[in-house]
Amino acid sequence: MSTAEARESKDAKDTKDAKDAKGLQITIMGRNFRVACKDSEQASLLEAVDYLNRRM
Repeated sequence: MSTAEARESKDAKDTKDAKDAKGLQITIMGRNFRVACKDSEQASLLEAVDYLNRRM
């Protein structure tokens, strides 16, 4: 696979992932952020946010 073909393949995957992602509002150390994540990753992300807020 050429470099151009690999880049096109990655771009196609990134586009698909972006369509599957949903926006999620999170707060870390009192600062609000809006991030995109897949439904299947939402619980893990929220656990990580909670862990980070407890540890900081």
